[in-house]
Amino acid sequence: MYRGMLTALGVLLLVLSFPHSSPVIMTNVVRDAFNNSLYFIVTLPFIADRLFFTTPALLLLILGLTTLVAASIPYQALRSAWKSLLTHQGVLWGAFEATALLIITLLPPEPYLLSPGSAVVLYLLVSTFGVLLLLTGVFPLVRKLADNDAFFRIIRNTYEFLRHLVLDSPRMTFLTALALIEFLFASLISHFVLDAVPHVQDSIAQFFHAKIVAAGYLTAPSPPLREFFDYLTVINDGQWYSQYPPGHTFLLAFGVFLGIPWAVNPLLGSLTIVTVYFLGKELYGEITGRLSALLAFLSPFILFMSSEFMNHSSSLLFTTIFVLFFVKSLRTGRFVHGLIAGAAIGWVGCIRPFTAAAVAAPVVLYGLIQFSRGSSELKKPALGFLVSCLVFLGLLLGFNYATNGDALLFGYEKLWGSQVGVGFGKGPWGPPHTLMDGLQQAAMNLNGINKYLFEWPVPSLLFVAFLFFSGRANRWDVLLVSVFASLSLFHVLYWFQDWCFGPRYLFEASSGLVILTARGIERIPTLWQTLIGFSTAGNTIRTTTVCLLFLLFGLGFAVNIPPLIKNYGDKYWDVDGELLAKVKAKEIERAVIFVRGTYGNGFVGNDPLLRNTVIYVRDLGERNKEMMDLYPGCEYYLAADGRLDQLPGLSE
Repeated sequence: MYRGMLTALGVLLLVLSFPHSSPVIMTNVVRDAFNNSLYFIVTLPFIADRLFFTTPALLLLILGLTTLVAASIPYQALRSAWKSLLTHQGVLWGAFEATALLIITLLPPEPYLLSPGSAVVLYLLVSTFGVLLLLTGVFPLVRKLADNDAFFRIIRNTYEFLRHLVLDSPRMTFLTALALIEFLFASLISHFVLDAVPHVQDSIAQFFHAKIVAAGYLTAPSPPLREFFDYLTVINDGQWYSQYPPGHTFLLAFGVFLGIPWAVNPLLGSLTIVTVYFLGKELYGEITGRLSALLAFLSPFILFMSSEFMNHSSSLLFTTIFVLFFVKSLRTGRFVHGLIAGAAIGWVGCIRPFTAAAVAAPVVLYGLIQFSRGSSELKKPALGFLVSCLVFLGLLLGFNYATNGDALLFGYEKLWGSQVGVGFGKGPWGPPHTLMDGLQQAAMNLNGINKYLFEWPVPSLLFVAFLFFSGRANRWDVLLVSVFASLSLFHVLYWFQDWCFGPRYLFEASSGLVILTARGIERIPTLWQTLIGFSTAGNTIRTTTVCLLFLLFGLGFAVNIPPLIKNYGDKYWDVDGELLAKVKAKEIERAVIFVRGTYGNGFVGNDPLLRNTVIYVRDLGERNKEMMDLYPGCEYYLAADGRLDQLPGLSE
């Protein structure tokens, strides 16, 4: 009866958490105002009754659910775990680290619990307790099934088949398959969800600049009546180009030159999967490398970011290459490995300079510690690293000089002024950035990574916590966590915050987090046998872990991927390819199209040199006649409210 109650309660919580009105907000459990007070409002499915919980009542409910789960754990396991904590200092410290990791990354960003981060925390609480209660309730049934030879044989054969597929298949076959499937999925999402056009202001501007570079120029001349062409993140002061550093723009330019700009990010995502394998293998061995590549392949965060045009995809790839060859340089002492590591982080600096500083800080600090210990073998890779860093720094400063007129002036500052920089008191609009703002933003990003990285119904960092809980974390684990922590802490200083395909300012930590997750999965047998004290066979534990991962990925993908696809496919950031498609369908050949509303829908189709016969401009009302005078003999259209209507010409 008790187990049945736990099972029913777990199913109820999962049913409550499953429907989503948006990627982060549940349909049945919401935080909202009622009678001028804030409540957690639970709508019971099928009967539509609503229950209202205050914050203290919710905390008591969480305490009660925790007690239910704890009460179902066998006394032997609790006694063994307590004994391990008291007698093994490493386990005690690991338990503290694991608990701190989960608590810090699940702290709501604000006391009213109304932010997207708070919505994610609420969802993870409901769904995690649902999973825990369900598993606790059905555990005896699972044990009975495991004792059934026929059933157990099916599970073991399936596990052995998957293990062989992942761990024993030829390396080239394994990596090629993952890379090709990743490229295929990302390309399909790019075309059928995102219309194969950039959606975010950042990526629209860099795509526009990539067209300039593909034509053989660093900037284009501003068009006449340039106010008709003003776009948020594009400099238009006589020269026309994006505000961003050149690293990702140059990569997009290759795609533009080949006529397949949409393929650049899917290719970068595929290469990231392969590079994650080599980093995992370099740090921990073949098994961790393969499992890390598989987890990176299964990460929706990486997949969806690789489906648009955002520069985080290239930044993640070169961040992973940087860490890989930095570690290689420490182990081999080879000049070329230091050279490649410096070039990789140098390229990240040419894509996202602030991100490069955040990523490099803990890694270079570790390298300096090793160098200070007097190892003469590190002189060559240190020299190579320094040389390539200086080369790429020179390229970045040279680009700044050629475009912005000052080697030390970045495009952001030229467009927005010094208030766009890093630090408290900054911000080109709204109130100045404060420490409290930064801490709230950091908390929100940490909340987000717990959902978006794998889209599980439990925190995505759960197995990272298991790794540290096992008390067996090593220096490389600490280094990868340090990169994650550094990115989070550095962005406390940055005034701007958004979620774009997830907490994008932590995206460059994704490769490290999937590797740490692989490490945590590998440590499950040790955690189970050493800490809990059950003498279960290692293969049985691994088989059970694979079944658990199937459950987590299955539930997560079924529940969370459809809302993501709906959100990204429904004019994400208020941009889609509908206007460009209508122009193509009408076979419009020579026209000026005035865009009312979100100008990005048309600006994305402009040729920076205005060689196109179709030009997209902002709708400036009565001033539109000036643009018509500039382009006589054209057709004129107004794009507004989802319509594309022809306007009368000057002679009509």
